Amino acid sequence: MLVYGEWRAFLGSLLSETQSCLLATDSDLSSIAALLTRDPTKELNPETLSRVPVFVPEKPSDFALTLDGAISHAIQSSSGIFVCLAAVKDLRTCICWLSMVFEWQASLRKTGRDVGFSLLVPQLEGLDAWIARWNQASTTVNLRELHLERLARQGITRREFSIQGVRLQIGEQPGMSVGSTVWTAAKVLSSFVLGNSEQFRDIDCIELGSGVGVVGLCAFYAGSSKVVLTEREEMMPLLQYNVEHAKKSAEACSVSGELSCVKLDWQSKSDCDALLQKNARFHHILASEIIYNKELFPAIRTTLLSLCDLDTRVWICCRPRKDDTSFWALIESDFMVDLIHQEQDDVNMICTET
Repeated sequence: MLVYGEWRAFLGSLLSETQSCLLATDSDLSSIAALLTRDPTKELNPETLSRVPVFVPEKPSDFALTLDGAISHAIQSSSGIFVCLAAVKDLRTCICWLSMVFEWQASLRKTGRDVGFSLLVPQLEGLDAWIARWNQASTTVNLRELHLERLARQGITRREFSIQGVRLQIGEQPGMSVGSTVWTAAKVLSSFVLGNSEQFRDIDCIELGSGVGVVGLCAFYAGSSKVVLTEREEMMPLLQYNVEHAKKSAEACSVSGELSCVKLDWQSKSDCDALLQKNARFHHILASEIIYNKELFPAIRTTLLSLCDLDTRVWICCRPRKDDTSFWALIESDFMVDLIHQEQDDVNMICTET
């Protein structure tokens, strides 16, 4: 049962914080609107919420993607994030989402980005005990170790994919993060790479936002001499798991080439510099579903320019979204952009050249 006093204190703090944003479910937003309408003090009303950036996942599996957007906004505006999960009824779902929030919080604090998080959570049996255990663990275990422990506890789901005759065993963890499962666009781009292997054979490739790494792995199996997969720190254990499995499979079927994965945060110049110290610029850059958060568009452009040479081709596969045009407009002075493939389910593949 939701307590009005708790809601009002939460909303009062949100509305008093300049540029803070709200991450909430549809049910929570409905409850907020109803409570604001009935506020006896008349200090809060539905109109007061209209000036607050609101991030709402369209479906449960979109929570990680929506959280990424809220965090990017908070970093750009030097503000905080108010997370409202009070209407969540399922303990497992609530724990999964709170884990993402807490891991992000720890990761940001570790890099010196102290983004404030305020939480309104449901009254579910067992939730308080879980939060207490997490808080105790976070004081003694670093983020990477905690993430590895969580992966081991929840287990990795292995799925087999057959793409252009190549059978891949991919480890996934749905719900852990936006990149912890294989998206449709990744399968489309992977199919293109394997179906046009002559373009990728004996050259260097890098994949941005690799997630579980399926696109980069397909470039490896297509005969690329060197493939580097990249992701944020919290995704590295799962990505490393798939890279090691692929190396063992490659040995069995005599696939040669160099395969590795490294940490790359598009907003971190030091990450990009460290990558370029060990690698020359790449012939091909691969990316699927990276154009989903307009706050990251400048960082993506900077990263692409840092990794490109004069003859580099960038292959981007994604579902069309309302903010896509602003991304293409941002890079049009640096790249020639061509739509080279469109699936029936509206997945577009774009090729750009410097």
